[in-house]
Amino acid sequence: MSDALDRINLTMVSTSDYDELLERAMTEAAQALRADEAALVIPTGGSWITRFSLGASWATTGAAVSDDVARQFSGLAAGQRAVVSTSSRGKHDRLSARDSRAQSVRVPLISRDGIVAAISFGRGGNGAAFSEAELDFIDKLAPALSLALGNAEAYANEHRIAEVLQTSLLKPLLPVSGLEIGLAYRPAHRAERVGGDFYDLFSLADGRVVAVVGDVSGKGVQAASLTETVRATLRTLTWLGLSPAQVLKGANELLMGQLPLGQFVTVLLAIVDVASAKVVISSAGHPPLVVCGEKARFLEVPPGTPLGAVTSVYAEAEFELLPTETMVLYTDGLIEARRGTDFFGEQRLIEALGGGSCANVQQMVESLVSKVTEHAGGRLADDLAVIAVHLV
Repeated sequence: MSDALDRINLTMVSTSDYDELLERAMTEAAQALRADEAALVIPTGGSWITRFSLGASWATTGAAVSDDVARQFSGLAAGQRAVVSTSSRGKHDRLSARDSRAQSVRVPLISRDGIVAAISFGRGGNGAAFSEAELDFIDKLAPALSLALGNAEAYANEHRIAEVLQTSLLKPLLPVSGLEIGLAYRPAHRAERVGGDFYDLFSLADGRVVAVVGDVSGKGVQAASLTETVRATLRTLTWLGLSPAQVLKGANELLMGQLPLGQFVTVLLAIVDVASAKVVISSAGHPPLVVCGEKARFLEVPPGTPLGAVTSVYAEAEFELLPTETMVLYTDGLIEARRGTDFFGEQRLIEALGGGSCANVQQMVESLVSKVTEHAGGRLADDLAVIAVHLV
């Protein structure tokens, strides 16, 4: 039984998906107990709703249990050990007289707010009676499962908050005269991987256009909530007329006093002069920009250090964006998308954007993201953002 409990504990720390954790832990426990049935129910609005059911005819997932069964669960008390009950099975169970007895064990799951759920195991026949070792196993399972489900619920709540923050921050871009813009954003498959990817594109008073992509380190609510602080800082500094390198230097100095210790932001910032087709870029530890047309190529610039890390200076690169070319900015979730240990990588990125594939900017961006998602088997390990700019 101790081996089974160790396996269940390992399951509980291997996933933060509430339903997956519940199914794996309860199934493992039922097998260890040789139980005919297993169920987990939660109190909701005066009823007990089944969240998990395995072989339990009285418990249908998503439905309330009967009043008789509900009274048994309502009689449980916080801190109570496993409660054992024995009953006779009816004729419909098709058991012989000697196998007509059944035993069930129920135990509450406790949090700081009291009883948040209850688990039940049952079996019948000659081996219906649960041993002291099995009851001890169930008593140890309950607090471990309570803690794991509490953590999973916290992860789920944080994910929902982070998604709301991201949805409010990742607004559609306004059209800009003289530019064709392509944009794509894809969240990570795993809930707890919601992060701080962001993008921005806006016009300055003199008609130049600023394009930005960035990635706040870390995941969850904290990373997602910091994106607006970073984006507002970059907007303010560019409106002061600073060059890309000066913007990053100023943002770095400001953010070093605002970001939590150990947190940082990678940024790639480009200022486009639509009239002259001149583009000036600067990078704070971010993957390089890609220019694509007949061929695709990386436009390298000394990256500097991520914002908020250490005092730093930043370099710039200047180039002319030809009428046949499109510049593509992206976050590292694109090149780090992987299937097993095989990353999408920079070479596949260049191949995906080469051969004149940049004619229709939005179509090009969608095609690129589709290839990345397909490579990852539809399960992105990290968020990704792509923004493409073409002069028209």
